[in-house]
Amino acid sequence: MALSYLPTHPHLHRFLPPNFKSSTVRKSVLARSSNGQDASSRGSLLLQEKNSFPGKPEADIVVIGSGIGGLCCGGLLARYGQEVLVLESHDQPGGAAHSFKIKDYEFDSGPSLFSGFQSRGPQANPLAQVLDALGESLPCAKYDSWMVYIPEGEFLSRIGPTEFYKDLEKYASKNAVQEWKKLLGLREDLGIHHIVVNDWDRGVDADQNVVLISVPSVLSPDLAPPGKHVLHAYTPGTEPFELWKGLDPRSAEYKKLKAERSEVIWRAVERALGSGFSRDKCDVKLVGTPLTHQRFLRRNRGTYGPAIQAGKETFPGHSTPIPQLYCCGDSTFPGIGVPAVAASGAIVANSLVSVSQHSELLDAIGI
Repeated sequence: MALSYLPTHPHLHRFLPPNFKSSTVRKSVLARSSNGQDASSRGSLLLQEKNSFPGKPEADIVVIGSGIGGLCCGGLLARYGQEVLVLESHDQPGGAAHSFKIKDYEFDSGPSLFSGFQSRGPQANPLAQVLDALGESLPCAKYDSWMVYIPEGEFLSRIGPTEFYKDLEKYASKNAVQEWKKLLGLREDLGIHHIVVNDWDRGVDADQNVVLISVPSVLSPDLAPPGKHVLHAYTPGTEPFELWKGLDPRSAEYKKLKAERSEVIWRAVERALGSGFSRDKCDVKLVGTPLTHQRFLRRNRGTYGPAIQAGKETFPGHSTPIPQLYCCGDSTFPGIGVPAVAASGAIVANSLVSVSQHSELLDAIGI
C-alpha cells in the first residue's frame, strides 16, 4: 500500500530553452539505474517535454534517466560548466522518487525517509551537499521523536541511537537492538513516522514482519485537502516476487492477492493511528505491489534495489566496458537509499572533471 507524498521544490525541475550552446564533440554519455531530483548553476541542465526538440540536440553530457542519481550527476556537471541533456521516458523527473497527485492529494511513489538533511558533520547527507553545490535549498521541518510499536507494547522514542537503544533494551526482547541495527541499513531517520514490528525474533527482513508508516501531511498540510492527511505505509522490500510473477494485474486473482497481502499493512496503520482511523473512510486507497514497481518504475522484479549484504559483497562500480558510458544509481556503489543514490551521481560527476575542478567545488561549499 502506498499513500504518501514527495515534497517538490520548484528549482529542482528547471526547464530551460532548447537553444543552448552546443558542443561539436560529445565528451561522455551517462546512464543510470535509479531515482531522482536536481538542477544546475553555471552550465545547463536541459529538461524538455517529449518530442519538443526541433532537431537533434547536442550536449557535452547525456544523462539517461532523471532519477536522484541521474539528476544529481547532471546537476553537478552543469555546475562544472558542462552542457547537460537529460533524457527521461516518464512524463516527469524523479525516477522512483517522483510524486503524483490524485483528487487534490499528493502521494509519494517511493522514498518517504531521507535520513536527515545536514550537509556537514558525521551524518552529512550527500543530497544536501549536491543542493549546496547548486545553490539550492529546501524547506525543512525538524522533528525529534517517533512512535514504535512492538509485541510488548508501544512507546515514543526520541531520535538518536543512544536514547533509542536504551528504549529497546527496556521494552523489547534481548535481540531487539541487534535487529534494529540491521534495519538501519534500510531506513534510519524517523520522526513523524511510525514503525510496527510484529515479532523481533523473526528479524526485520522477515516476510510481512515490519511495516513503516509516514504521515507527511502532519508537517506539510498542503499535501491534502483541509482536515485531511496523506499516508504512506510499506514493508521494507520484503515482499516475495514469486507470489506475483506472471499474474495479470486486471485479473480477479491479482486483486484478491493484493487484498490479502496488504492486510498486514492496514493492521499496522490501524494500530499506529488508533480507533479514530477507518480504512473505509479513506478518500483514496492505493495498493502497490512488486508488479506496480516493475510496470511504473521499471524496477527489476519490482525491487527497491539489490540485496547486497555489507561485508559479504560489494556494489558494482560506475564504469562499464563501453567507453565513456558510466552508471550511477541504487545498483551501483554506495548502494540503495536516497543519500547513497545521490552520492553515486556525485561520484560519477566528479570522475568526469579534473581534480582541480573538484577541489574548487569542495572549497566553494566549505567541505
